[in-house]
Amino acid sequence: MASILSSVLTIHLYFKTELTSVELIKGIEHREKIMEMLSGRSSIIIDTDPLSIYNEFHPPFSFPIPAKDVMSVVSRPDLMNENIMIFSSIQADLEFLMGIDLPSNVKIIYDNTDRSWSRYYPFAYYKSIDAWGLYTKIGEFSIIDIREEFELFSGFIEGSINIPFSRIMQEPINLDKGKRYAVICAHGNRSRVAIELLSSMGLDVYDVAGGMQRWLEAGLPVSYEED
Repeated sequence: MASILSSVLTIHLYFKTELTSVELIKGIEHREKIMEMLSGRSSIIIDTDPLSIYNEFHPPFSFPIPAKDVMSVVSRPDLMNENIMIFSSIQADLEFLMGIDLPSNVKIIYDNTDRSWSRYYPFAYYKSIDAWGLYTKIGEFSIIDIREEFELFSGFIEGSINIPFSRIMQEPINLDKGKRYAVICAHGNRSRVAIELLSSMGLDVYDVAGGMQRWLEAGLPVSYEED
């Protein structure tokens, strides 16, 4: 199996397509199909890379799931009508995935062992900083507070810029790519999502882990809106 699969990867052919409706895809040959899945609201992307690799590089809004757990996820009844793409940079994971009988809703397995994805498609990464780390290096960051305006009554970091999460996810955001940004919300949930989008735009962004809750719990200084 391993030697056959290695040949398939090298010459960029499909493997097992007739048996499982799964296509092994590499490079730019199927750009339109992949871009359609990336933009489709009903598409799910699973990334089997370990978190050490995933945090450095992954398709935006993908889910990190180990290859050994993929079958249990994609065969769930509530996902059977979803279009699913699996992404991997690990040769052993690709061999494992192509050796199991994946359901037909898994449309694509993308081989990223040569980092081809970054040449043709948008990618995201994940970097984080805790409240104290941001406070001690605050001069190195522009801070984006993505809470809605009505949430700022509880206090905000002096000098931060308020760009609500709802706006970030709906409108083009023009930010200086030469700056480093720390993105903060109330508890760290929305900022984690915003990081996916902002990092895929080529911005140098850090998620403030735990959000303003952690900042306030640490007793760090805040400002308040004037009446």
